[in-house]
Amino acid sequence: TTFYVESFNTNTNCKSSRKAVKATAFAIPAIPVLTPMSYCGEHQFSINAPASGYYKWYENETSENTLDIENNTTPSLNASRSYFISNAVDYTGISCESDRAELALTIYPVYEDQYVYDTICQGETYAQYGLNETFAEAGSFDRVINTVSSTNCDSLVTLRLWVKEIRSFAF
Repeated sequence: TTFYVESFNTNTNCKSSRKAVKATAFAIPAIPVLTPMSYCGEHQFSINAPASGYYKWYENETSENTLDIENNTTPSLNASRSYFISNAVDYTGISCESDRAELALTIYPVYEDQYVYDTICQGETYAQYGLNETFAEAGSFDRVINTVSSTNCDSLVTLRLWVKEIRSFAF
């Protein structure tokens, strides 16, 4: 589109000659549509690149500085957090950027090297944590149990079971 500009001097009541100014309007990219993601244990998150342009990653909604995130893959995370992402398109030396959308990333814990302690009497059956075993002998027993949490994360837990001896007395 071509616009014409002229100036007017109110002191002299004189107008300048008109000058043609070409203006080009570029479309602002669409705000990214991001779905919250969750994983069990430390993880790297990835999102697909936009159909046109590229994503800019930010620490928060108002940060001026972009994060150094390549190929739309986060660094390995071991705690939940959010990033704010905009869609950017470069037009012949001019960059247009959308508003930011929040990408919520949730890390659920995975338990390893965790111990559960319990006690039963000799001859009893232990029926918890998916175990169903009768212990005829007294002593200390370890059983590794694969548990699934309410967040569907598998965890390995060691049951340390103390089986108390039953003593019989003759009268």
